[in-house]
Amino acid sequence: MKTLRVVTVCPLPQNLASLEWSPDGTALAWVDLDGGVGVLRGGAIKRWSGGGGLCLAWAPDNRRFLTGGEDGMVRIWDVASGKTGEWAAEGRSWVAAAVWGPTCIATAEGKRVVLHGEDGGRVAEPTVLPGTVSALIRDPARDGFIAVAYGEAVAIPAGVGAVRRFTWKGSMLAASASPDGRYVAIGCQDSSVMIWQRNLADGVVAEAEPLRMGGFPGKVTQLAWGEGGSLLTAGGDALAAWSFAGRGPAGENGVALPGHAGRILAVQTARRGRLMVSLGAEGASARVICWGWRRAWEAFASVQLPASTLALRADGRGFAAAGESLLLAEIPE
Repeated sequence: MKTLRVVTVCPLPQNLASLEWSPDGTALAWVDLDGGVGVLRGGAIKRWSGGGGLCLAWAPDNRRFLTGGEDGMVRIWDVASGKTGEWAAEGRSWVAAAVWGPTCIATAEGKRVVLHGEDGGRVAEPTVLPGTVSALIRDPARDGFIAVAYGEAVAIPAGVGAVRRFTWKGSMLAASASPDGRYVAIGCQDSSVMIWQRNLADGVVAEAEPLRMGGFPGKVTQLAWGEGGSLLTAGGDALAAWSFAGRGPAGENGVALPGHAGRILAVQTARRGRLMVSLGAEGASARVICWGWRRAWEAFASVQLPASTLALRADGRGFAAAGESLLLAEIPE
């Protein structure tokens, strides 16, 4: 197995809230809980300050990103010049998550998901969930958004269409949609993964019966879709791949992917799902493992480093990790 070369870029606050690459992989942005904002582009670093940060989302144009935080404000940042605009969430609710879609911006504000234009104006009535929104992602099937909370997951269209709901009595923590949008994997507090099998036909509201995969050694907070129709899941120190090819994983056991000795903190995929990178805690440091897909998932590179946050470039050429410092590494083909 190859050992990756890691380059230290700069010191960072310990309380980093989010670390994200731009869609084209040319810039890296971060925000910390105290409102510090930074961006790395072309080898140069710029830093600004805003309210207490909780989330970050890049614009599709790669030139701007937004941050949201506990002060109830959404701020737009231009990579070249700094802040260009801001607006207050309804009721000054915490902005815990945000997604910048092609036509509008979705923000998670307490129990509500609100769709905004780039000027902050509301473009649709808020969607209310039974509990505080714990995850918010893009919906690849309908150019909209998917949100999860305690007791319910919802698919919210960015334009015309009805909100679709998946109800389950339990605490939903994380979500990831398959590339075709047919499946939404939901990581749960009770150490299980629920699979919302969606009927995408127009005018059809009823959905297929959900699947449930249990037995994880901890709550499931990391989900990603990879090559071979595989769903990658992490709960506690267990990383597994589940095949959704053919008849799917019903009645089958996931394939364990060994290598991590502690709680898995991040699982991300790139190169159209043929590359996976996982980050797992190991005492005072962590281990990053790179996995490639041929006929199955195989580990091909790893490195030990002091980090708790990971951001994989969309092109799969490298990743950023953050702990006390910002670290960069290239990934071999």
